[in-house]
Amino acid sequence: MVEASAVESNNQLEVVLVLDNTGSMAGAKIAALKTATDNLLRYLETAQSPTRKVRAALVPFVTAVNVNGDGFDSSWIDMDGKSSTNGINFPVVNGKRPNHMALFRQLMKDPASAARLTGWKDDKGIDTGWKGCVEARPGPLNISDTSPDPSYADTLFVPYFAPDSPGNGTKPSGSYSNDANYYNNSFVDDVPDQAKLAQNGGLNILGIDLSGLLGSDVSPSKKDLETIAKYVAPQNTAIATAGTNDPNALQLTVGPNRSCPSPIVPLTEDFTKLRKEAAKMLAWAGSGTNVAEGLAWGQRVLSPSAPYTEGTPWKTPGVSKIVMLLTDGENVVYGASKETTKSDYTSYGYLAGSGYGAAGRLGSDNQTTAARNVDGWTKSVCTQLKNQGAEIYTMVLQSDTAANRTLYSACASDPSDYYAVNDPNKLPNVFEQIANKFSKLQLTN
Repeated sequence: MVEASAVESNNQLEVVLVLDNTGSMAGAKIAALKTATDNLLRYLETAQSPTRKVRAALVPFVTAVNVNGDGFDSSWIDMDGKSSTNGINFPVVNGKRPNHMALFRQLMKDPASAARLTGWKDDKGIDTGWKGCVEARPGPLNISDTSPDPSYADTLFVPYFAPDSPGNGTKPSGSYSNDANYYNNSFVDDVPDQAKLAQNGGLNILGIDLSGLLGSDVSPSKKDLETIAKYVAPQNTAIATAGTNDPNALQLTVGPNRSCPSPIVPLTEDFTKLRKEAAKMLAWAGSGTNVAEGLAWGQRVLSPSAPYTEGTPWKTPGVSKIVMLLTDGENVVYGASKETTKSDYTSYGYLAGSGYGAAGRLGSDNQTTAARNVDGWTKSVCTQLKNQGAEIYTMVLQSDTAANRTLYSACASDPSDYYAVNDPNKLPNVFEQIANKFSKLQLTN
């Protein structure tokens, strides 16, 4: 028989917090999450010593993840429209798929280029650009930590751009932007202004002739959703939130950055910065919960290879890599279920795909089936992380369903590392229990 004993650990720590920022977290849950995260980061800061390096990272997620923070490098991004997923949610015009990256060149917050497309405003009335969320990569690259490589376009990340829904521009409100059945993201008027089109570069700004789109049917229909020309000279504005001053309230968005959370903070010893950024987390309505996408970016943060390179090599002796995952619900695809898109826009595009009525990148146009496919990717990322030597602790907040129990106890390094938290007020204690578990003890034979 082999006996195990525990000794005080002096392992270096690399801890990534993969945290659900979806709309269902609004209220007491997001408040408790921010308190728990702040307490945990203070605890980890005290665990440092001259002989022990401790670093942490934040990965907030909704349906997509925001990479436009510390360490961002535009070389990760498909700015030439070469990825196989580029433009698939825009229509074929005159036999050609448009390069919608022309829009992103205007939306990118890059002072060295034509930075921002006017017409979309933030909550202060300032022209806004691409916030920083990216789509999932195609095929198995969606959950891998393969480095971005410009010579292999599908390894690059396509900027997330939530298309305008049929109808004229509408500001977010309790009655518009979070409907399970109908469109939630009308942010520009459907009829393009020809004078503004001319001012913005004419009808070839997207790399194809758009003149055939003007004068087409503009009633609220599939045709409106596919009318590209309206993006070039937007007629209405969309604000960033519904204007609430409550940092724990549900955040309602319309616009190209719909449901995009605050950015990743890669591994750092700057715990003051980590606490400051964690305090900015909000609960974003719409699109659904994609834990697989959050975990995939958690893996990329811990990895030593690009896009983030702060992590030590996998399985480095004396280094413990830790993943703490929290979600308050099952993976779900949300919104517009009765529309031709079959869902809100997600990190995989629309549920119905580019054909609006056929299965898209999530593998089904049925929301429940698609969500179970996301479960499979979630489990696969967990397996990859554990195979690389990472320790995984999973927490579900007020969502200890049979499905979650099965998935997240299997995801965890050990079934005892799965935590069902029914009372949000107990979340700080659970974070502390987990921190005590991985920071103080090391098993030896």
